[in-house]
Amino acid sequence: SYRTGLAVASSLKPRYMIFRAMSANDGTPTQALMDAAWSRTLALIEHCRRERVVPVVVTYPPIDSYDATAWALVVAQNARVMALRDYIIVVEATTALLNPAGSPRTLPIYDGGDGTHKSDAAYVVIAQAIAAALS
Repeated sequence: SYRTGLAVASSLKPRYMIFRAMSANDGTPTQALMDAAWSRTLALIEHCRRERVVPVVVTYPPIDSYDATAWALVVAQNARVMALRDYIIVVEATTALLNPAGSPRTLPIYDGGDGTHKSDAAYVVIAQAIAAALS
């Protein structure tokens, strides 16, 4: 959560703080939800910088349970994240999980079984993308 991120950056001062610009736990995306999540993301980035922690923002993965409107909001949020890549470390971890057929959005091997959460194989792909960005 945002508050946990603030506390970890302030107290533990890790070298890197890795997070997404939203969470599936936030609920089905609306513009207001995305704007609030974006505001928290920018605040956490600035907090990390003040604490001399390197912020690393990861794009949001495909969620099969989202309708077209919600998915369009996720795509727009990921574009916001990608626009930061000249200023902070950004990890594009969405494309590798996408099903080129389009529906479901997530390749079956990466679906955790509920259309929202990802499988262990998906987390390996995301971790590899993070490792590559940090190397």
